[in-house]
Formats: sequence, structure tokens, C-alpha cells
Amino acid sequence: MRAKPYVGITGFKTVSEVKAVNAIFNKSDFNNNKFSHWPMFGFIVTDKRLADFTKGGTQSPPAKELPWLLRRVPPHYLPMIHYYTENVGNLAAEIEQVFSISSMYEYGDCSAVQLNNVDWPPITEIKKIKQRFSSMDIVLQLPKQVMEGKSISEIVNRARDYDGLVRYALIDPSGGLGIDFDVEKSLELMTSLYQAMPNTQIGIAGGFSGENVEERIQVIQDYYIEPFCIDAQGKLRSDADKGRLDLEKVQRYITGAARVLREYEIR
Repeated sequence: MRAKPYVGITGFKTVSEVKAVNAIFNKSDFNNNKFSHWPMFGFIVTDKRLADFTKGGTQSPPAKELPWLLRRVPPHYLPMIHYYTENVGNLAAEIEQVFSISSMYEYGDCSAVQLNNVDWPPITEIKKIKQRFSSMDIVLQLPKQVMEGKSISEIVNRARDYDGLVRYALIDPSGGLGIDFDVEKSLELMTSLYQAMPNTQIGIAGGFSGENVEERIQVIQDYYIEPFCIDAQGKLRSDADKGRLDLEKVQRYITGAARVLREYEIR
């Protein structure tokens, strides 16, 4: 059975951001268990954060603050670690290190991870993660570099090996930079992935904002009739400070997504 799709926002750094965005999701009716999608709160972590738990990045909090932030996400929403490492051969050990911070997995603070900008993470490492964390929901991100110059069939043939190991597959050529995706190719890829990965929920990211989210979801829904996930990051940042979420941009994105998804449910 495929996982419930989500409407995601990635790049939280402070408790005040988590609380404010939670309030916006609630006002947009996402707290209704009957709604087709649930909110995803993405927290960026890199191997650099593991080297020094006290330091944060532009859009990533210090590792020591992760449990505090995760516990501010309502239990009926989806908190998710978005993890990047340059050492993919050590991926499982590093994921274990992240989720062992204040026993965040054991205490139920978070049980979802997206593997960011990792070119086809080793299957052996994915299996190790699942062996250690049996309830972990893993997101296989398909970044720009694994899709460039590849046919749809080449991408799908590689991705199908992860079905049953990951819960989500996210087409994300932007990598959090707010770069728009190729609509035509992405829709074809979504459909092919859906057919090839019967146990995996499909999603897409890349340049979503309050100004385009309704139109884009409608375009996708007209072609791809199954439920799907979306995630936004780059175009929800403050123009003056890329390390901060712009709550007005966030509100337009959430309310726009809720409006068009609700209309689709009524059809």
C-alpha cells in the first residue's frame, strides 16, 4: 500500500518557524484527518552538522537542536530529516548517528528521512537503515544529476530496484534551489515510476511557490490522476535572508495547495 501523500516545506531552523507554519496548515484544514494530504516539515542535516553538533548552516539547524524542533511538529503531521553526505558508503552509520540524537527515533520524534542529492544510494546501505530502523519511511530523491542525459526508461529501470525499500520517490531536479522543473518530462516520469514502483508514493519538487502552486498542481492532476506529493524550499525563503522562511510566501503556498487539492477531491 502506498503512503499518504504530503505537502511539504523544507528548511526549518527555529521553533518559531515550526509553530507559525503549523498554524497556517491548521487554518488551511490540513489538521483534518480526512484531507488527502498531510503536512511535511523538512529539517536539513548534513555530515558537516554531525562533525559539530553546535553549528548550523544557512538552512540547517545545529544537530543538537533537532529533537527540540521535531517535538514541535504535531504528532499527526510528518516531520522529516533531509540528509546529505559526501560519504555514501557510510550512509547507514551516519543516519543511525542522526536518529540517535536524544533517541529521537525511539521516542517517536521522527521516523522519516529523505536522502538528499545522493546519486542512487547503495541498496546495501538502504537495507542496513531498514534493519536498524524498521519503521523508517525513506524518500528516494531523484536529483538533477541522475536524470540529465538519461531516458525515462533508464531512470525507471534504476529506480524500480528501490521499490519496497523506500516509501516515497521524489523527482527533484531543483535540489532546494527553486529551479523550475520540466513539466512534460516530469509528468511522463511520474507516470512511469508509478507503474514500476507499486509500493512507492510518487512526488515532485522544484520551484513551487504561492504564485504557481495551484496552476502546477492542476496541470499535474490533469495528466497524472493519482495522488502525489509536493515539496517547496527555495522560493519560500526571505529575499533578504535565505536562511529564513518568509511566512507570507509560505501562507500563499499552503493556502493555494489546499484550495486546489480540496477542489480536486470534490470532483
